[in-house]
Amino acid sequence: MPYINKKLRTPVMKAGASNVGELTYALTRTVLDYLDRGDPPRFKDYAEVLGALEATKLELYRRRVAVYEELKCAENGDVY
Repeated sequence: MPYINKKLRTPVMKAGASNVGELTYALTRTVLDYLDRGDPPRFKDYAEVLGALEATKLELYRRRVAVYEELKCAENGDVY
């Protein structure tokens, strides 16, 4: 979970993450900042955030992971 040293939190949000813990912190902080704007979040707000995260995950997979996997399949041979 996003429990990084308090001294690192501001630098991570300004300069970006350099490891998976910092990345998790930055993603969590971004989502919480979004949810904490305006009125208290309702179920639809949480559902929309989860949808955005899922869409982001799927797009990352489609654009980066699948391409990487195809390259490795071509280099090393198919398993199927």
